[in-house]
Amino acid sequence: MPVDYRYDTALKAVVSTVRGVLEESDVLSHLLRLQEDDAVPSGFFEIVDFSTADDFAIRASGASAVAQRVAKLIEHKDYRGTAFFAPNDMSFGMARMFQAMMESLDQNVEIYRDWDELAAVVTKRLREKPE
Repeated sequence: MPVDYRYDTALKAVVSTVRGVLEESDVLSHLLRLQEDDAVPSGFFEIVDFSTADDFAIRASGASAVAQRVAKLIEHKDYRGTAFFAPNDMSFGMARMFQAMMESLDQNVEIYRDWDELAAVVTKRLREKPE
């Protein structure tokens, strides 16, 4: 599967890595796995790394199915939003599509082209939020 993830207890976030060609079915499967995984606690934030994605085979028409799955994830796991690491134009464009779709669900979505900037934001959040 082109999307691997792990729950990072230190970051209190799911870190997802996309490899190869990402298709709509991969996104839907990934979101369902997050919803069903007992190791992923309620109220989690997700960091999605697009740096090793080769291409995206997701059509705008598939955004509705993805939005429905995200809505279920919000309902079941209190999903708190996403930060995308999108270092190139192709991945940035895909992250923007997800951002528009998720913001319609009142989800916070951030996009970073620089890993150090993303890391600084995550570190700052960890300092500000109590355990």
